[in-house]
Amino acid sequence: MLAAVVLLAVHVSSEAPMMMGEDGAEEPCGCSTPSRDGGLAALGSDKESHCEAPEEDVTLSPLIAIPGGTFWMGTPASRQPYPGDGETPRRKCTISPYRLEQYEVSNKQYAAFVNATGYRTESEKYAWSFAFEYAISKEIKDAIKNQVAAAPWWLPVEGADWRHPEGPDRDVLTDGRANHPVVQVSWDDALAYCKWAGRRLPTEAEWERAARGPKLKRRFPWGNKLIGRNGIHRANIWQGVFPKNNTGMKAGGDGHVGTAPVDAFGPQNTWQLYNMIGNAWEWVSDFWTTKHTTAHLTDPQGPNQPDGPGVERTKRGGSYMCHKSYCYRCVLRCARERERERGRKGGGRALFISRVCPSPCPRLFP
Repeated sequence: MLAAVVLLAVHVSSEAPMMMGEDGAEEPCGCSTPSRDGGLAALGSDKESHCEAPEEDVTLSPLIAIPGGTFWMGTPASRQPYPGDGETPRRKCTISPYRLEQYEVSNKQYAAFVNATGYRTESEKYAWSFAFEYAISKEIKDAIKNQVAAAPWWLPVEGADWRHPEGPDRDVLTDGRANHPVVQVSWDDALAYCKWAGRRLPTEAEWERAARGPKLKRRFPWGNKLIGRNGIHRANIWQGVFPKNNTGMKAGGDGHVGTAPVDAFGPQNTWQLYNMIGNAWEWVSDFWTTKHTTAHLTDPQGPNQPDGPGVERTKRGGSYMCHKSYCYRCVLRCARERERERGRKGGGRALFISRVCPSPCPRLFP
């Protein structure tokens, strides 16, 4: 699967308890990427990841203050489209004030990290990753002999990585995508970026709290209708028939068939957060689980379990490869192995790094 990093920040403020809006049952999309078999390369690079704020001339995403408060996380069992997603039961969470980055982590920001540290991502160490069939060039596609039976739109591409998510013949830093979200980034790659930036990944509860915003009973961060007034799109998702026909560039579309700039579409809620839903999946800090307590939790950190190769972490928000019937909901969640997350492409890619929160450096988790 692809991973896209988005940096989130927190604000301190008080807020009345919030109730979550109920979600209707939907249909799945085919945006998940296959898992990678085989051994895992050592994490990190030959150089230590920095724990200071970046020295290079690059601007990190502004931090938005998210008020503390109580809200209902998850969705009622009667409204959960797919039990395997673990969206239920709905449970009450109290969250302390925090700050979250306003935008997803961009290719330009990730490039500054790589240039400063010499870090090599897991896709670079493996020297290949999965790429979306309809995003890669004919020359690369013609040389590929294998595919994944369960998801034939994902093809193994040699040389695919965060800078070349569709393969070595395209470069996000020179083809106009420097301000698009970085993809082909694993959970560990995202964590290394956070250490360098002096920030951390948000918890799943923090992420959902921020995505929901301050309004009650809203299906989306911005309201209850996917398309706004006058046909204005609020998120970058798949339009048309997946996986062969994305109509985003046609009349009435959202203007994109791949990733969009991290500041596209305007804020999705009154907390001024961009692209919480759609564009690129976002890593959070939590281990993956589909079993949740109904107890009232305060600042939940997710399940406490042993870490290691093959352990799954959680991602949120969906991507541009997610169809309107499923991936864009505030409660959408998915699992992925922490190692090497392959890029989600469709014309760009939709890997996620996730937004990050400010944090004293070695404290990567709140």
